[in-house]
Amino acid sequence: MTKESPLSEKLRLLVAEEGEGSLTLNRLLERTGAGGYDLLVILLALPFTTPVPLPGLSTLLGAVILFLAGRAVLGLPLWLPLFLGGKTIPADRQQRILGTSLQLLKLLEKLAKPRYCSWVRSRGSILVHHLIIALLASLLLLPLPIPFSNTLPAYGIILITASMLESDGILIWLGDLVALFAIFYVGVILVGGVEFTGQIWTALHGLRPR
Repeated sequence: MTKESPLSEKLRLLVAEEGEGSLTLNRLLERTGAGGYDLLVILLALPFTTPVPLPGLSTLLGAVILFLAGRAVLGLPLWLPLFLGGKTIPADRQQRILGTSLQLLKLLEKLAKPRYCSWVRSRGSILVHHLIIALLASLLLLPLPIPFSNTLPAYGIILITASMLESDGILIWLGDLVALFAIFYVGVILVGGVEFTGQIWTALHGLRPR
């Protein structure tokens, strides 16, 4: 991230200034300026960076990321409805989010840097990558109790978002590869699940008395 105003420092100061139990997602968007969308998307994707599925939570957070990415695609102001963006983040969760987020953001600040910027900053590239983020977020909506079914889309979202923030034309290719593999992986799971369900149905149908 940029040395002038690293998001890790913005996040730390914001949590300290807002006080325990008073930080909301819309406040986070407002106070982090131009990088607010990127920071919030990364924060929402963080819980999925473990290989353990998160039933219920994945659907909620995936819906928020999808909502934000959709507004970004349409060029609309970035905000969340009050029932989502106006909710206060509990103090204990603030501290957990802060600790985990600062570690990841500092790592991304070291990895992501402006290079081969021109195409990353083009309108077409920005639109395509917002669409990819929206697609990956839609994968998080699926309540799949399969290891890595949330992790791979989340890492794709994080890498692409960080690359767009810093105009990193190299790191974004890694994000694209992770996104492609995530789509393939979840697609195989879905196709396999449909085929397996069909086989079970066929077997059960064959047991019916004639």
